[in-house]
Formats: sequence, C-alpha cells, structure tokens
Amino acid sequence: MTEPTGTTLGPRFVAAVDYATAVHSAQRRKGTDVPYASHLLAVAALVLEAGGDEDAAVAALLHDAAEDHGGRPRLADIRDRFGERVAAVVEGCSDSLTEEPGAKEPWPQRKARYVAHLRDPHVSDEVLLVAAADKAHNASATAVDVRLDPGAWARFNATPGQIVRYYADCLAAFEQRGVPEVLTARLRAAVDDLDRLPRIPASAGALVWDRAGRLLVLNPTYKKGWTIPGGIVEDDGETPWQACVREVREETALEARRGRLVCVDFRPPRPGRPGGLRFLFDLGTYDDDALAAIALQPEEVCEHRLLPVRGALPLLSGPVRRRVRAALRKGKRPRYLEDGRSVDRVR
Repeated sequence: MTEPTGTTLGPRFVAAVDYATAVHSAQRRKGTDVPYASHLLAVAALVLEAGGDEDAAVAALLHDAAEDHGGRPRLADIRDRFGERVAAVVEGCSDSLTEEPGAKEPWPQRKARYVAHLRDPHVSDEVLLVAAADKAHNASATAVDVRLDPGAWARFNATPGQIVRYYADCLAAFEQRGVPEVLTARLRAAVDDLDRLPRIPASAGALVWDRAGRLLVLNPTYKKGWTIPGGIVEDDGETPWQACVREVREETALEARRGRLVCVDFRPPRPGRPGGLRFLFDLGTYDDDALAAIALQPEEVCEHRLLPVRGALPLLSGPVRRRVRAALRKGKRPRYLEDGRSVDRVR
C-alpha cells in the first residue's frame, strides 16, 4: 500500500476543490444542513494523512461527483480535466454510474456488489485508499449522529443492521487488502461504535413546567425544529428513567428528582426509519430560581423557551407533539401509544 511521501499540493488540488464545490453546491449531508463539501474535504484529509499523493487527494475530492451528479458523462469530464489516473479512482469508488440517481439499483444489491468489487485483487491501491477514507468518515459521522439522535438512522435507505454489516464487510475487505492502519483503525472504531448502539433505539423525554403552566422546549443544534429535553438510552444498562435524569441534567443543568411516567410510544420501523421506544416522563413544576439557572449544553442545544402549551405544540415535530398532547389528556395512568397515537383495546 501507499507509504507517506511528503505530498505537495498545487494548482490541480485547488482546481479540484473548486470543481467539487461547484458540482455539490446544492447538496447537503443526509438529513442535515451541513454542506456536502465538508465530507469531501474530510476524505481528502484522511487520504493525505494515510500517505496519498496529490492525484489520490484530488480523486478523494471528486469521488462522489460521478455517482451523485451525472454518471459517465461526469466521469468523462473529470478525465478531461484531471487525467486518467484520477478518473480511474473516481470510477473505482463509485457504486453506480447512472446519470439519474433515481435509476440506481436497490441499496442491498448495490452495496453487495461494491463490497465484492473491493475484494477484487485487480482493484488498485489508490481506489482502496480513497474508498477506505470515504467509509471511515461516513461511518464515524453516522455513529456520532445516531448517538446524538436515534432518529438519524432514518436518513438511510437501509435498516441499521444492514448499514452496520455493510461497513463491517468493507472493513474486512480493506484489512484483507492491506489498507493503511490509520484508515482501518478509524473505520474499525466507527463500526464498533455503531454496533453498540441500539438498532431499535429507546429514548426518554421530559415535560418540565414553570409555575405559570408553561412548557420548557429546546432548539437542538443537530436536527431541525424544536423538541423537549431528553435523548437516547445508553447501551450500558441505563434505564429509561436514568436516561431522562441524565439527559435533562446534561442539556439544561436541571435536576430531575422525581417524575411520573405519562406515556410509552412505540414507533414502528419503516423504510428509512428504525423505529424505537419513546418514554415520556412528567417532571412537574420547577421554581423560578431553578429555571433561571438553566445552562444549555452548547453542542446540542442553542436556545430554550418556556411557552404555553398552545404555543409550544406547533413548534414540536409530529411524533413529539402527539406524545405531549396524549400525555396531557385527563387521567393519571400512563398511556400506551404507537407512533404517537392511542391503540384500540389498550387502556
């Protein structure tokens, strides 16, 4: 495999940055507002850290251009602008070269064929280098996103289990072919992290009130719209109540000393959505001093508000809104919901 060479970057790399930025200008990372160019720059950085030369770094910047924007005509343009070696790497890193993204074959077949391609002894070291950097960054970003928000699994056209197996199969192919450890170690750590995350995740949310009957809502940094305090139940044996206490403390610095379970909501898995269990606890009323001392977790929450229920509900996503509305109905007993809705014959 490629050894570190002290690569010098010149005008071709700068031209590739401009080209990739223009091609992907309207594209965002799945389910986020992050410009897609962030991924391309990260992959190029990993390739350089693993000893790739300028051609490999240029190919890293362009590795998704043909697959996502134009297929073989785009690949021909890359060949004309950046040469045969770069184009060959881009082609080798693409799992589809159809001109229309909607015409791609289904995800499972496409990815199985791509893994078989990585195992082919005729595939070049340069292709493996860029492909490994791509998978290492994607898997690491997915692991972080899912840990912050279990709903991030829904961004993909595959189940969580399929996604983890795909990255594990890619890792096995890269290790078999001798891809530099600086890349396989990153990918291995991401696969291990993904494998530990719940496939059908559980999370716990909290209703926090002030003395005027206003509800605490938060504006998260990692997804659109407003939500209530809460988050994923960790896979270390944490209970839903413990997760509620921890998440409320981390996100707001409030202490949840007591609570009442008001509903359990099962969100069924669907294509592009892993589903999961959502526990909702009512923590009751907090005094003005406690609420005045709220300290937000800046990497996850950028703003908070205390709003009357009628003002808070429209800000919340559909599932959270239905959950909160169900919890406010008369009656002391917890409610069982499916996708935020009551179920016949369950009281």
